[in-house]
Amino acid sequence: MQPAVPFDQYKLIVPIAPTPLPQGRAERISVNSFGIGGTNAHAILESWSPSQGSPIVVEPVPQLLLFSANTEASLASQRGQYREYLHLRPSDVQNVAYTRALRRQHLTYRSFSVVQPDGELVGTAAGTKTPASTPPVTMVFSGQGAQWPEMGKELALTNAEFRKDLDRMDAILQGLAHPPKWSLIGTFCVLSFPLILSLSPSQCC
Repeated sequence: MQPAVPFDQYKLIVPIAPTPLPQGRAERISVNSFGIGGTNAHAILESWSPSQGSPIVVEPVPQLLLFSANTEASLASQRGQYREYLHLRPSDVQNVAYTRALRRQHLTYRSFSVVQPDGELVGTAAGTKTPASTPPVTMVFSGQGAQWPEMGKELALTNAEFRKDLDRMDAILQGLAHPPKWSLIGTFCVLSFPLILSLSPSQCC
């Protein structure tokens, strides 16, 4: 454990084994997640008993129904078949939406409809054909402290296209009215932990 944390002063305990909840109080716990990428969450969980009231009734809500097929004609036929089926079996709306989204293969021609709880399809989108090739991958840096020393160095030294992009960005930076004293290539190729942690180069990389 981190010795700098004042566990005793703040009555903090790190449970390393199953620990019973204290008696005579609500069974309530808090779960924290403070991600290094900037995603923070805090959840409060509490047990429920019948004495606390009636169960919550969840009202039906519209569902997103996904369609996919190998041809445009098949896609149109599929939409019509589901429209007829859900008109006769509106109680299946939620199950059909779940199955179409997560338990079926997504084929070349795709479309979707919004389905009302009564089985009516509204807002049907026109069918589209997915690209034949996979779109190029884009590198995204969060800017929330997820970088590390020499991050991207190997790519900069071995990938000509990546190096050209860095050169172009360096040229833009140097053309500013007050250009930085550092360069992107220099930041990649010189191991300097304080430099990586400093604000200006860190945010531009």
